[in-house]
Amino acid sequence: YAAFAVLWHHRRMGDYVANQAARKWVRSFRPAAPAAVPVGVLGYGLMGRAVARAIAALGFPVIAAARSGGEAMPGVEIVSGPGAIETVAARAKILVNVLPLTAETRDVLNADLFAKMPEGAALVQIGRGEHMIEDDFLAALDAGRIGSATLDVFRQEPLPENHPFWTHPRIMMTPHKASDTSREETIRQLGLALDQLDTWVLFSRAVLGLEVGESLELADPFGLIKSRGVADAARSLRLVLNV
Repeated sequence: YAAFAVLWHHRRMGDYVANQAARKWVRSFRPAAPAAVPVGVLGYGLMGRAVARAIAALGFPVIAAARSGGEAMPGVEIVSGPGAIETVAARAKILVNVLPLTAETRDVLNADLFAKMPEGAALVQIGRGEHMIEDDFLAALDAGRIGSATLDVFRQEPLPENHPFWTHPRIMMTPHKASDTSREETIRQLGLALDQLDTWVLFSRAVLGLEVGESLELADPFGLIKSRGVADAARSLRLVLNV
């Protein structure tokens, strides 16, 4: 979904849809090469990494805002620490939001952030509806600070029939369907999660000497390793490897 939205804004497909409705044959627009269009990704968790990977594979340079670093991958620059969101927004010609909703990220898509974005930048909002102050967004869109947007999540869902998003010419909307997962994909992901759980249970038994019930209740496995002692864990691991 995010990759599609990035291509939509990069190639200005909304303009072509409008021209088709108006029966206008306009071929004057020439898009820049993807390599010249930095795409910002706000959030670098599981979803953020998948989004960054997909967009980078299309040739766009990706700048990701992460709370505390993250997995490096080709074509992705990670910005972390205080001010990471503002730094990424200021550099991105297309900004994709996949942040989790927390006290710190609520209302993060606001007038101050929009003012930092390059003029005419595009916004892809697939995080949470409460991330965005809608009046600030509409003001930035009408002023040209934001050139176009794809919105999939909203503060009120379903969106009221009289909401201005419905008829705005530079907004493409979907009804909270960005991550609508098929039954087959749900089963596949559940299988992966169970495999990871099995791996942790085996590790807990062999290396940490835990029972299954105890291992399942751990909130901080690395903290437990530290408390048990690296040396003891290492000795146990060597025994496992020797076996």
